[in-house]
Amino acid sequence: MNRKVIDLTHTMVNQMGVFPGDPPVGILTHHNYKNGYFVSQVIFGTHSGTHVDAPIHRIPGTSSITDMKVEDYIGWKTAVLDFTGKTGEITKADCLKYANALEECDAVIFKTGWAAKYGTDTFFDNYPGLTAEVAGLLEEKGIHLIGLETPSVHPVKHEEIHVELLRRKIMIVESLANVSEISQPIVEFHAVPLKMDKLDGSPVRAYAIEA
Repeated sequence: MNRKVIDLTHTMVNQMGVFPGDPPVGILTHHNYKNGYFVSQVIFGTHSGTHVDAPIHRIPGTSSITDMKVEDYIGWKTAVLDFTGKTGEITKADCLKYANALEECDAVIFKTGWAAKYGTDTFFDNYPGLTAEVAGLLEEKGIHLIGLETPSVHPVKHEEIHVELLRRKIMIVESLANVSEISQPIVEFHAVPLKMDKLDGSPVRAYAIEA
């Protein structure tokens, strides 16, 4: 069987753009073959680039990255909901257009085309966000993982929508790249975090597999 792998991860670079208020990214050369080998030092915030959120990111006393299982960040059957060019909020009614796919899948990628703005001044502004009703629908359909091209779940209601999703144990992957390259309506989706003790999030190497 031919299987196509699509890399959904933005490249991390020194002093890359980060969510307003987050710590900067630093990538420094520590050894450059002077000792016979090449070693770098990387300093980054836990929500830099393509990354996952753990529940403790927004809800004190809940699960951290090390409390989560690897399979919590894998969508074995992932519905790709195409809202390319969508402005404003993505609503429950919008998602119900894909009701059949939601019934048979355990994860969702929201395809909006927003990744095209990555690296520009507008990436962090006025992106399509999810409503609280969407979180309820996803829980009802048994969705445990979502992937977004946008830097957060909502441009204004960050806290509210994060909490609505995470309290329902729906894990969040933000700032996906290359979602426009996905051509199939259902894929396999992987975005497993680094195992960093008791932390709130982690950059990932996210990818989709088309059968």
